[in-house]
Amino acid sequence: MCFDKKPRFVQCESGRGLEKISKFSIHLYGMRLESMSTQVTLDKSQPDRSKIPFDPVEIDPPYQKSKKITIGKLHFSETTANNMRKKGKPNPDQRFFCLLVSLRVLTESHKHYTAVIHKSDKIIVRASNPSQFENDIDYMWTRCNSPDAIYHSGRVGVNTDHPDEALVVYGNMKLSGQLLKPSDKRYKEGFRPVDNEEQLESVSKLKIYDYKFTKQYRQRHGLEEEASERGFIAQEVRELFPTAIHEIAEEVDSDPFLAINKDYLYIETVGAVQELNRKTKHLQKRLETIENASLTPKRRSFYSKLASRCFANTGFRYFFISLIIVQLLLQVFTLFIFFKNGLS
Repeated sequence: MCFDKKPRFVQCESGRGLEKISKFSIHLYGMRLESMSTQVTLDKSQPDRSKIPFDPVEIDPPYQKSKKITIGKLHFSETTANNMRKKGKPNPDQRFFCLLVSLRVLTESHKHYTAVIHKSDKIIVRASNPSQFENDIDYMWTRCNSPDAIYHSGRVGVNTDHPDEALVVYGNMKLSGQLLKPSDKRYKEGFRPVDNEEQLESVSKLKIYDYKFTKQYRQRHGLEEEASERGFIAQEVRELFPTAIHEIAEEVDSDPFLAINKDYLYIETVGAVQELNRKTKHLQKRLETIENASLTPKRRSFYSKLASRCFANTGFRYFFISLIIVQLLLQVFTLFIFFKNGLS
């Protein structure tokens, strides 16, 4: 951590007033996880291989930039219990330590205050060499402050032992709730409009396939045999929407494994639908304009008078019907030319 400005005062624990800072120091110590009130001291190695208790290291206050502190080789003064594995598996009664690193403040009144503290994951300290300790991934789950929640530091894999993301699931997954993604305007910046016409053009070029995964892929990812899928080809999508494609560490034929961000395609599809809606409304207005222009009140009055006179005579009756047919053919031809020009 670092401070924006050189710290000079620290607030008292009671919250009443400030005390002037005398110096900063780094403290390191261990703690038993089964008994958080029990501390485990650390020893520091000497050139003659002897050990002395580790004393806090005084440092200058870190401000404006991070500070790197080098501390010599340390040893836990004792080991964790039940370290022996059973049948190659971790001991169910395994005990753990954790390492705590704290930055403390000493005031001019000789009072200590903790500015910040960091707690490590669960670690195992073996008797063969207490300076060599290890994390046991089988026991990295801890209970959070909330009684109905647990915490895990690192990546989680379901049916896979090499997750490359925070959560990787090989197989089907059921969800009764919703997947929520933050989208608050307060956490966004750099807004710029998007060309919906370009989105429509790109979406119209997407090809949809029916396909099945290979046997090797199904076995590796725990999928049902002969499961039919419908979707896109990542290589083709990358030509139209490069941002929608992500590379996964798993390799196929020495090339990265490609995955599609379907949320990105969903947004592009929404933009394409908006452009289609705009074009449809524009065509509808033009069609209404043509219809209104071809059937004005004066033309309607003319045709009604002509019909009343012509239908009194049989010869004129067939002539009038022929005029109506010609008029209809002209309107159909006009609409055909309109749609052809509009769609092009």
